[in-house]
Amino acid sequence: MPVIESAYNPHATSRAKAAGLWQFIPSTGKRYNLRQTWWIDERRDIEKSTTAALNYLEKLNEIMKGDWYLSLAAYNWGENSVNKAVKKNKRLNKKTGYLYLRMPRETRNYVPKLIAIKKILLNPEKYGLKIPFIEDKPYFKKVNILSSMNLDLVAKLSNVDIKEIRDLNASIKRPILNNKYTTSLNIPYNSFELFKQKLKDHQRSNKPLVTWKTYKLKKLNTLKNIAESKNLDTKMLTRANGI
Repeated sequence: MPVIESAYNPHATSRAKAAGLWQFIPSTGKRYNLRQTWWIDERRDIEKSTTAALNYLEKLNEIMKGDWYLSLAAYNWGENSVNKAVKKNKRLNKKTGYLYLRMPRETRNYVPKLIAIKKILLNPEKYGLKIPFIEDKPYFKKVNILSSMNLDLVAKLSNVDIKEIRDLNASIKRPILNNKYTTSLNIPYNSFELFKQKLKDHQRSNKPLVTWKTYKLKKLNTLKNIAESKNLDTKMLTRANGI
C-alpha cells in the first residue's frame, strides 16, 4: 500500500493534508493516536504510522464485513463514503460489491493498482523487471535519547547523511529532537554502536547538544529582520519553523 499511497516517502503530503507513508489525514491520525504538534507529526513516524494503518485496516474490514475490496476503498475514500454508496445501491436493488459502486476515479483505480503491484512483485520477470535483492535483516535500530539535540549533530556523530537521518525520523518537524515530545531516534543499524560511543564522548567533553534557541515574536516582526538581527539566512529560518 505505501507504494500507491506515498511511493515510500515518509515526507509525502497530499493536497488533502494527508501525510507520511500511509497518508493519514489529520483527523484519522488523531483517532489512531498519532500526535501532531508544532514539533512532531507521528503520521510520518515509520513504526507508529504502520501500526496505526494496520489497526485502521482491521477496523475497516470489520465495518465492511470481511470484504477487503470495500475495506481498501474505504481506506482511500473514507468508510462513511463507501457505506453511503453501498446503501444507495441497496435502495436501488443493485449489487453492492466494489465493482458496482459509484466512486471517484482515484478510488476506482486504487484496488486495481494494488493488484497490479502484487502481481509484479510475485512475478517480476514476467513483466521484464529485475527487483533488487534486500537482505532480511533490520535496517535501523531505535536509541533512547535523554536530552534534546540537533539533528545535524546526530548525523555527524553517526557518520550518516543528514537526509537519511531525517528520512528515518521524519516525524521530527524541526532541526532539533525535542525530548519533551520525542525520546528516541532511529539510527541505521550499522551506525548504531558508533553513534552511542560518539554521543558519550561528546557529552563528556561538555559540548552543547543544541545550538538553536526559541525566540518569542514581537509585534511587527518579519522573518527578514529577525534573520538579519541573528545573522541568519532567511531561507534557513523559514525551513526551521515550517513556514
